Amino acid sequence: MINKTPGFLSEDIFNYLDKFDTPTDDLLLAIESFALQNRIPILSRQSAKLLEFLVSVQSPDRVLEIGTAIAYSAIRIARTLPEDSKLDTIEISKNNYSLASDFVKRAGLQDKINIVLGNALELLTTWKNTYNLIFIDADKRDYPLHYHNAKKILNPGGIILIDNLLWKGRVTRDSQDVEKEKSIAILKQFNEDFIKDREVQSLILPVGDGLGLALKKESKNED
Repeated sequence: MINKTPGFLSEDIFNYLDKFDTPTDDLLLAIESFALQNRIPILSRQSAKLLEFLVSVQSPDRVLEIGTAIAYSAIRIARTLPEDSKLDTIEISKNNYSLASDFVKRAGLQDKINIVLGNALELLTTWKNTYNLIFIDADKRDYPLHYHNAKKILNPGGIILIDNLLWKGRVTRDSQDVEKEKSIAILKQFNEDFIKDREVQSLILPVGDGLGLALKKESKNED
């Protein structure tokens, strides 16, 4: 088993679901193994399957990912995209950027995946592209700003998917770690604001480490 069991899901149920999603692709298995050995967080298999499903339903011309890590989710997205569609993905870590670039090259997806090195909080303030699907998987403390910026460049009827909203169940309990407690408080407040956001239809799913799903409402023209 590559993925760790979320704190809110029993190991038996996790293993039962995981057996349906084991990749047969050598590269994905290699990335999973590398991530586990080097303690690099990547998207769970169940969450990746849902992401691929949404990409298939949307058939977007362009997808944005905030938080590339080592390109596990980027590769899964790109392989699901229509032939002429592309993925922009932003990574702040130079080390992750290098690793991601290598894995994308091994996947033969250099023409489909555009990896941008930089701080998404700064880059998206002047970003020109718009999207029908945006995936956020970055530092939890930055989720409020990432979400705010993402909505500005999301087309009406577009979807935002956000990972780690249940954070191994930590949002339901206190932590003795001061730094973790700060992150938990930010995440809990974000979840409340996310569900109450009237600009979107939103829900939080107990899939993987907790996925937030938001559908941007169509604009209503007033006479």
